[in-house]
Amino acid sequence: MKKIHKVFIAFVFILAMQQGSSQQLGIYTNYLLNEFYYNPAVAGARDVYVANLNYRNQWVGFNEAPRTYMASIYGSYKNKRKIGLGANVVGDRSGLTQRT
Repeated sequence: MKKIHKVFIAFVFILAMQQGSSQQLGIYTNYLLNEFYYNPAVAGARDVYVANLNYRNQWVGFNEAPRTYMASIYGSYKNKRKIGLGANVVGDRSGLTQRT
């Protein structure tokens, strides 16, 4: 019984010494407004170029409120519907963390 008690205490100390870390997942609710973001194959499906700009400011009025922006442009190369070109830019800022 004493051996199990010692192992348990050693296990608790090992866990207490570990460094904790986490990740902030982006909230991309605007992706439904941008079909190229979730389906890149749509770039060559039309004969025109499409540009999208999306911005989300959550918790308006707070200093370090989460903000997300998305910008994309896509279309078919030389309007031949055989090759699609496009680009996405996504940025996310939440408090002290920022991801682009």
